Amino acid sequence: GFQEPPALSETDKTTEREQQRIDSFLRKITITPIRGSRLVDVSATAIDRSQTALVANTLVDAYIERNLAGKLSATKDAVSWLGKELETTQKKLVESEKALQAYKEQQEIISIALEDRQNIVMQKLSELNTAVNDSRIKRAALEAEYKKIQQSGITQLESIPKVINNPLIQQLKVELSNLETQMSELQKKFRDKHPDIVALRSQIISVRTRIDAEIKRITESVTNEYEVARAQEQDLMKMLDQQKREALELDQKAIKYKELQREVESNQRQRDRRSTCMT
Repeated sequence: GFQEPPALSETDKTTEREQQRIDSFLRKITITPIRGSRLVDVSATAIDRSQTALVANTLVDAYIERNLAGKLSATKDAVSWLGKELETTQKKLVESEKALQAYKEQQEIISIALEDRQNIVMQKLSELNTAVNDSRIKRAALEAEYKKIQQSGITQLESIPKVINNPLIQQLKVELSNLETQMSELQKKFRDKHPDIVALRSQIISVRTRIDAEIKRITESVTNEYEVARAQEQDLMKMLDQQKREALELDQKAIKYKELQREVESNQRQRDRRSTCMT
């Protein structure tokens, strides 16, 4: 059959009465936005006119007070957050400054500016590169002469440029030519064992011996020059490789240094911005 709803407790009855009063109060309140502005018109209806104004004004005052309280609370939260962020940023700045200083000391970036060191290294690298190219050209020219000497006999050696253009050999060849002309004339008059022919033959042999000795000296000189040039080229190439490695290491240091420096500058800007906001 039909069951009656359970009876309300005293607390529930009180809550229901309060909700009814609130609903009755809200029905007497009218809030209308004012077009073209951020304002609203608050009005209230009541039996007593004095109560009508009081209700409307009290409602507006309560709203303003609550809004101000909310803004004040938000401002306090923002200031508190900025304070914590400023403290965190300050710690980051100190840490980044310490990291930069430690790196400078570790890499000995103290007595001379890093950019100046890079300029010096790059200048030296350019000079070494030029020296290597020059030494390579010199070695190649000497190597061509050296190989020709190694592949030539004594008669062929007389045709190499350094022998042909040697002043002493030129002088000895003129002397030899004169002696051979004299020998040809004497052989028309005397036998081979004639004292003048024997003496002249001895002079000719002596001049030829001197020419051969000078050719040998020149060829040995070319060989020595070639070996020295080859050794110099190898030494310069080693120095160039070392300088390239130093330049690369310095570039890597510069990249790391600038990265740490940018971090310090970034932390400084953040610290300054938040300090400005705090003031």
